[in-house]
Amino acid sequence: MKLIHCIFTIGLACLSANASAFSLDLTSLKGGYVGLNLNANYATMRNKYYFDPFEVDNTDFYDRQHDVSVNSVTPGVIFGYGQHFNGNYYAGLEADISINPIRRATSDEVSSKTVFKLDKIISLIGKLGYTTNYYNLTPYGLIGLQYTQLTRNTVFSPTGDYQLIDLATLNKTNPIYGKIIGIGVEQAYSELIHFGLEYQHIFYNASEFDLKHRVFDFLGDLGTNKISTSQDTISFRVLFYL
Repeated sequence: MKLIHCIFTIGLACLSANASAFSLDLTSLKGGYVGLNLNANYATMRNKYYFDPFEVDNTDFYDRQHDVSVNSVTPGVIFGYGQHFNGNYYAGLEADISINPIRRATSDEVSSKTVFKLDKIISLIGKLGYTTNYYNLTPYGLIGLQYTQLTRNTVFSPTGDYQLIDLATLNKTNPIYGKIIGIGVEQAYSELIHFGLEYQHIFYNASEFDLKHRVFDFLGDLGTNKISTSQDTISFRVLFYL
């Protein structure tokens, strides 16, 4: 959360630094744009396990649940189109692509090390806002859809040396889809260069991972790991209208 607060503070400082007394007429602005963003992400992965890997009378192995939290900063690129209508109202459609994955490594009591990773993050977002005469600001709301790949990579090692048993690895990747809601504000430094600050909350669909592996066939099915993921993102954005 400290990381998100830092990005939010930097974004506000940049918007304030660009605030000036001059006013631009943006009502005729329309067209495509490209941009860059810097995203501060806070993701929570709620893990629910349904298994008893060693078939022992130990209820701790049944229905175990724990949360994994991830803080990360990911740069991205933006492609979009926007235009004003009915005077100061603004509508836009854009695609955002994050460059770096969001990842987190954990270890647990069954002598395993697991890496969770959100990768190939692509968003399609619609925006609706209103351009004010106050410092050329355009506040807006947004909704959208997000696609990403959730990877769960687990290495088992009773000795704790995860380099020794490379074959005992469960590496699974599932596509997941998210619904996006959020708000933002954009400031026109000039007609062609805009700065923005944006908040998004993403609800992902739950994803199930089959934990069965050929190395452990003699133990039977290792069960299922169901992961429910949510994500909060604050973005500082620079847009260039074409």
